[in-house]
Amino acid sequence: MTDYNAIDRLTAQLSRAQSGASERQADVAGRLHRARRVVVLSGAGISVASGIGTYRGAGGLWENPELLEAHQVESLPDSLPIIWSVKGPMRARALAARPNPAHMALVKLERQLVGRGGSLTIITQNIDGLHQRAGNTEVLEMHGSMMRSRCYDRMCALKPFEDTYAPPAGEVPICPRCQVQPLRPDVVLFGEALPWSVISAAESALHQAEVLLVVGTSGAVSSATTTIDSAAAYGVYCVLINKEPWDHPHPHVNETLLGPAEEVLPRLVFLADAQAGPA
Repeated sequence: MTDYNAIDRLTAQLSRAQSGASERQADVAGRLHRARRVVVLSGAGISVASGIGTYRGAGGLWENPELLEAHQVESLPDSLPIIWSVKGPMRARALAARPNPAHMALVKLERQLVGRGGSLTIITQNIDGLHQRAGNTEVLEMHGSMMRSRCYDRMCALKPFEDTYAPPAGEVPICPRCQVQPLRPDVVLFGEALPWSVISAAESALHQAEVLLVVGTSGAVSSATTTIDSAAAYGVYCVLINKEPWDHPHPHVNETLLGPAEEVLPRLVFLADAQAGPA
């Protein structure tokens, strides 16, 4: 026999949960509307809807111990064939991918902020270049870009350059300048320091920001937690937007909005824009 009372109770609970989520989204949208300077920290989750896979969790790249070992800086240069066997196809997929609604929402948010004399800075852990292709103008690439290559030899005069060539499996491209050393993707490997220029610019942006949106990244990534720590030290309101809650919630995250980035971000930006009223 169907327990209609139980169904009614469940429906009421879901309704209250949806109402609470809507209120939280409206509150964050209000903060975005009032803010002049916003920082976004984006991770792999923002590009999933564009067909770019994630690194951690079930099916993630780092679930493969051999690939994880190959991406350690101390494994170079012997690991370059494996690195290119991964990054070559990833480069091809990124070139074929298109920015999704989450990326485009951030372009709209930037225009809103610039229109009132503010700014949007995106600090991204991603190496796919989709924020720039979407149209955002201030993007700090924390982990480099797989859309660039550089010589393995730091003493080589060749500077990192835009590179769309996706070498086939087994091929390691040779530096066109010295014609001796192999090329490597211009990305940060495990054990390498993050680019100081990026860290400095990110810290400056956080110092001036009113809101930090942390989108599609795992709490297991140290750069995510340290960015939140820095933001909190400056009194920035921190919002986590992620498909799933973090296993270990960060104490300085003020609000968490659960859901795919390509759904949550467009809704937030729409609500923030709606609060401006008719032109």
